[in-house]
Amino acid sequence: GDPASDAMTLLDVYPPEAPGCLRPIVVWVHGGAWSVGDRTNRIADKIPLFHGLGAVFVSIDYRLTSATNGVQHPDHVVDVAAAFAWVREHALELGGDPERVILLGHSAGAHLVALVATNPRFLAMHGLAPRDVACVGSYDSEYTASEIVMRDAAYEAVFGTDPAGWEDASPSAHVGPDLPPFQLACRGSGPRVAQCEDFAAALRDAGNEASSIDASALSHEEVNERIGAAGDTVMTPFVVDFVTRCATP
Repeated sequence: GDPASDAMTLLDVYPPEAPGCLRPIVVWVHGGAWSVGDRTNRIADKIPLFHGLGAVFVSIDYRLTSATNGVQHPDHVVDVAAAFAWVREHALELGGDPERVILLGHSAGAHLVALVATNPRFLAMHGLAPRDVACVGSYDSEYTASEIVMRDAAYEAVFGTDPAGWEDASPSAHVGPDLPPFQLACRGSGPRVAQCEDFAAALRDAGNEASSIDASALSHEEVNERIGAAGDTVMTPFVVDFVTRCATP
């Protein structure tokens, strides 16, 4: 493939210590406004959490937009789809089950996992379809790129200026039947919560399973920090329940 893409699509695999095979695999996609962060971001609590559920944990990188590098949609989501396809292809070597690869993400990562699982063209590059994702946890994001750009023109660097490109980058524009189960976390301003709840409703209206966590008590960063944190009652119990149900063969 493209050497630049190959260089950025790095991932770390954290297998549980106890031997096992055909385990579920949780693939985590970090946030950072599509422009900062990496696969080591705030995963210290997540590794033991998902190991406790019997899962292999994988955290991935993807190309990030900077002022000078020209990285723009669809580069980010192309990399996430490629990483998912690689994990699925190598699942048995990793001690995992290719039929139970779960995509979870926060913020920009939450947008990217939702886009991989709704807009079929990215997985189709690897001979896969959205239903090949076992389930999707999309925690505190927005789902309509035009609204992201209209709110803050700085995101033109990420999504461009062409409305057709915005639509391609919008999970909300690609909701159809036969998608994986979704779990969302909704919080923030009224319009942000409405966008999250509307996306969940659209998924359900199309015949898919979609639930949402009320994360209104948390800040944007806390949504991420609380997953797996000791004593957390807002995010962790719901994430555990969702992943457990999704991971049951």
